[in-house]
Amino acid sequence: MLHLTGARVQPKRRVGFTAAVGLAGCAVGVLPAMVAAATVADLPDWLHPLVLYAVCGALGYGLAIAAVYTTLRMVGDQAARATGRAVALVLPVGALIATAVGVASAWALGFSTVTSTWVVATTLVILTLSATLAVARAIGLRPHRPL
Repeated sequence: MLHLTGARVQPKRRVGFTAAVGLAGCAVGVLPAMVAAATVADLPDWLHPLVLYAVCGALGYGLAIAAVYTTLRMVGDQAARATGRAVALVLPVGALIATAVGVASAWALGFSTVTSTWVVATTLVILTLSATLAVARAIGLRPHRPL
């Protein structure tokens, strides 16, 4: 996505690495909701869909932060803690924007359940979350200036 926008990213800054790891954490967290949506016709009476989505969203949020922080620490990155904090601050906003983008794209395609609608909506959500994680990494790499 960054290359498509014309941005030149230095590999040592690990922006793509951060986005990939954060997306993987998000994916693992929301996987139960996706599996339930794809395979279960009716949820049990005790499990409201919004509860399932909220739990999976919180799990994805936590796993994204943990994945970014842990993997950056494992490679010895000095900005691991700052990037983890930035992800924690920026990801909720990015998730709201990604949700709006996904719903708007599905609406534009008539909320149909054909494969092309799923592909478009999912691709746009992934691109939005990638941009969010790239912004978080940029914030994490900023030099700390004491007040």
